This record gives sequence, C-alpha cells and structure tokens, in this order.
Amino acid sequence: MKIHHVINRYYLIINKIRSSHYPSFEEIRDQLASHDIDISFRTLQRDLQNIRNEFGIEVVYNKTKNGYSINTEESSDYEYFMRFFEMTVMSGTLTDSLKTGANISRHISFDTIEPMQGVEFIGKILFAIDQQLKIKIKYQRFNDDMPFEANLAPGFLKEYQKRWYLIAWNFDLEAFRTYGLDRIKGFEITGENYNPKLVSGCKDIFDHVIGIGFPDKEPEMIELSFDKEQGKYIKTLPLHKSQTILVDSEKELRILLKVVPNYELSQKIMSYGDRVKVIRPEWLRKEIIKAFENFIKKN
Repeated sequence: MKIHHVINRYYLIINKIRSSHYPSFEEIRDQLASHDIDISFRTLQRDLQNIRNEFGIEVVYNKTKNGYSINTEESSDYEYFMRFFEMTVMSGTLTDSLKTGANISRHISFDTIEPMQGVEFIGKILFAIDQQLKIKIKYQRFNDDMPFEANLAPGFLKEYQKRWYLIAWNFDLEAFRTYGLDRIKGFEITGENYNPKLVSGCKDIFDHVIGIGFPDKEPEMIELSFDKEQGKYIKTLPLHKSQTILVDSEKELRILLKVVPNYELSQKIMSYGDRVKVIRPEWLRKEIIKAFENFIKKN
C-alpha cells in the first residue's frame, strides 16, 4: 500500500479521536468506512502502535467510557504532526487527482500561484539533521548584492507564512541563526559530523515565539480582547499554542498568550484593526496605538 494511503488512514483515525468524545472502535470504523476504508480491530491496534512509535502520538483506551482519547501531555509535538498529516494527505489527494485526469485548476484555488522557493533543500536538510552532519550554504539576504558562506549545524525546520526557515548553529558566529530556504543559493553536506548537543535546545527557543523573529527577550503575558465576530475565528485558529480563554461572552473574546513580543506579534495584532484591543502589557498597547497614528499621518 502506498505510504500516503497509510498516512491518510492515520490522519482519519487521529482526527476522529481528537474531534469526538471518547469514540469507540465502532465509531472509528464507521468514520473510515465513510471514506471507503475498511479496518478491523487488529488493524486499528496496529495503526495506533505505529502512530505511537513513529510519530509520538499517545492514544489511550478508557474502559469506563469504552472509547479512545489522545494524551496530549505524553504526545511529543502533537500539533506539529497533525500539520504533517494534513500536508501529506493533501499531497496524496492531489497526486491521485492528477492520475485520474482531473483538471485541478478548475476545481481548486491556492492562496498564491507562486511556488514555495527552497523546498528542494528540505529532504537534504532533514537527512543532515538525522545523521548529525554539518552543512555549508551560500546565503543571500534580501538587501545584499552577493551571497555569503555559512558553516552550520542544522537544528530544525520551521514553516511560517508560506516560507520555510532553517534554524541552525553558525560555527563562525558561535550562535543560532535563522535562514530562509528561499534565500539559499548553494547547499553542501560536508560529511563531517557535529555534536548534537549544539542544537539540542534550539527548537525550545521558539516555543514562545510567533513567527521566525529570533527571540532576544523573555516571554510576557499578552492579554487581548476581540469583538464577538472576530473571536469566533480566534477560537478555531489560535494565535499561539499558549492561548487560553479568559472571557467568552456576547461582547468579547478575551485571551491570554505567553509569547515573546516581536515584530511578527505586533503585525499580527495590527492586522485585526479595530476588532482587537490590547489589554496588557501597557507598553505594547501604547506601541500599537503609536503605529496606527503613524499610519494615519502617512495616509
């Protein structure tokens, strides 16, 4: 069986469990049957074991409720793998559509027709990370006329706003840096190993970050108030994994975030216009007000 068919089955299983209240085996089986997938109890147990071993998602069975649930505390990178599942399922669906001769352009629309630049490096970077191999890249910033060379220990990949970024230890600067894959002009795996301790904590650096702005501050508690209509979207598409709801009423949705204040956070807040109000911290509220005042002056 092709791998994307297996991933599709995994995705349907996990999505059913996370979107239902302790679904039973029969409910999971019926969900898959609606997608023309036949599954036995033994196959489900094998799939759950594979999902646990390969993706770190821990599914537990509750005898009292006769159903399954996801132990998110014991599931490493749960949200990341759900995103991976979605991307893989989408890719497989498009591939199958092409094979059947479907004219995709007539039935599906993407947000942009521009291809994602630099994705050809993803496989090589993942290989280098897995094998703990140093890489050498030629990198050209947007404002630079010429590329420069960087010797790196690759740490992890991060996708943000339709661009992929590599977070890596720069041996010359002796510090972590972020590199947009679309700005890489040359790529080489040197064959020389690096100490994995160099990058062991680089992913944790971004736990409290929105976007890819390298954090040079400590996270703060950010309290935001949205009007009722915008609040509906904020509940279904949280701004950050730390988001908690303080108030959910007919007048407002008030949330609390624990994030590092950076450029991306300010831009995100400003994108909601008059549908959002910064409650705290006071300095951020004043900064957003000043930014809008400057905008008005220029227009």
